[in-house]
Parts: sequence; C-alpha cells; structure tokens
Amino acid sequence: MEVNDWLLEGEPWVVYRTLMDLIRQPAESPEVETAYQALTSHPQIQNLLDELQVWPGDALKNHKKAGHLLHKLVFLSDLGLKPDHPQVSAIVEKVKANQSPEGPFQIVVNLPTHFGGSGKDEMSWMLCDAGSTLYALANFGETEDPRIFHAADYLASLCREDGGWPCAATAELGKFKGPGRRDDPCPYTNLLMVKALLSLAPAIPMKSIKAPKRSSTSGGGGARQSPSSLQWAPVLKSSKRPWSGMTLYTCWMSSPKSPKLARNRKS
Repeated sequence: MEVNDWLLEGEPWVVYRTLMDLIRQPAESPEVETAYQALTSHPQIQNLLDELQVWPGDALKNHKKAGHLLHKLVFLSDLGLKPDHPQVSAIVEKVKANQSPEGPFQIVVNLPTHFGGSGKDEMSWMLCDAGSTLYALANFGETEDPRIFHAADYLASLCREDGGWPCAATAELGKFKGPGRRDDPCPYTNLLMVKALLSLAPAIPMKSIKAPKRSSTSGGGGARQSPSSLQWAPVLKSSKRPWSGMTLYTCWMSSPKSPKLARNRKS
C-alpha cells in the first residue's frame, strides 16, 4: 500500500492535510471539501471548538501544559480550520479583543513570584505565548488586520542585533525572567517567533532580494567568515517590515548565540 493511500484511511484531519499538503489537491476540489466537512464535524474537533469558546480560559501557569487552550488554539489552526467557520470566527475575535498597548495579544497568566510575577491571575503576555497566539491568528487567515501586524512588528523588534529573542515579557511583569541565563536567547521563544513571522511573511509584498554580504579575513588565505545578522538583514525584505521572509531565518541561523545545531547547519 502506498503511504498516501494509507494516510487517506486515517482520521478526517489526517485525510484533509494529506490531500492539501502531500497530494496538493485544489482547495475547491470535491475531495478536499468533503474531507474538510468531515474534519469540522468530527466530535473531537467540535469538543475543541466548544472549549475555545470560553477563551482565554484558565490561567496559564506552565507553557508545557499541552491541555491549555493556547495549545489547542494552535493545534486547530495547524489543522487548517478556516476563519469563515462560525465558531472559529468567534474564537479569533475573542483572541484579538485582548491586545496589549504594546501590540502582542494577551492571555490569562499566573506567574510565580520566584520568576518575578505576582502569583495571581492577570491578563498579560510573554514571548513564550505571544508567538503562539500570533502564529495561530496568521494560520487562521488574519493577515489583513492591522492589529496582527502591530503585534508582529513589536515582537520582531525584540530580536537582538546579535541574533535571537531573549526571555522577555510585557513591562507590566517587571523583573520577569524565565529559566536560563539572562543574556542567552530562549530556544522555545525563537522557534515560536520564527514560525509566527514566517507565517505572516507571504502576505507582505517584497521589495528586494539581495545576495548576502560576506567578509573575508586578512590572513589565512582570505578564508570566509560567517556573516553577522546585520550583514544578512537585506536578504529579503519589504518596504516596511525588514523582518519578513528569510530575514528571520538568517538572523537566527547566523547568530553566534544560537544553538550548536543551528550554528553548524550549512546554508
């Protein structure tokens, strides 16, 4: 049995994503439309949609808690549920209704005092959740709402010049700091931010594509050096958002503080 045939015997979400991502069926084809209807009407998907109607729900105390509504929101967006679905539309509006003055969208968090929080439930954001809400909204097709790009621009601005995002949060959380050293980038945050911003990048008209600059040393036969994030910045950019497209990828991959696996990966 072919792999695709086997996948097409799976659950509705497996069938739908197989048709869309592997077989590349047009979204308007009868097979895809049937699979989408089966997906959205499945009891397990309906349960998730019903749960998310109470967004933002319980306070987030641990980002590793898979059952939190934040992760269920991201999961449904990855499945490909469309914003014209009545329940999805209602959820999206509730997410967007909680936008901070800085731009990122807020959820209810309860940050322990030993991490610099109050130990109480409060509407707030940290980079380790703000990237997920932004990613979900982009997946749901909210790419024409200026509020989405207000959040994206602010979060992108937190990327350091030497590459990568630190452990950061709204100023209202004061001295918040997650695990690890303060000067180190946060691997989880970087994963979320690259996903989120690259999900938005296709909606931004590109102004230029330029080859990255590379510098050479004066000795050692003119050996090539790895480009800094600043040298890579013009690789792909829009007129207003230099973080779009491959800028995010190269900024992270060329960072001297990025993980060893990323540093050693060849372009």
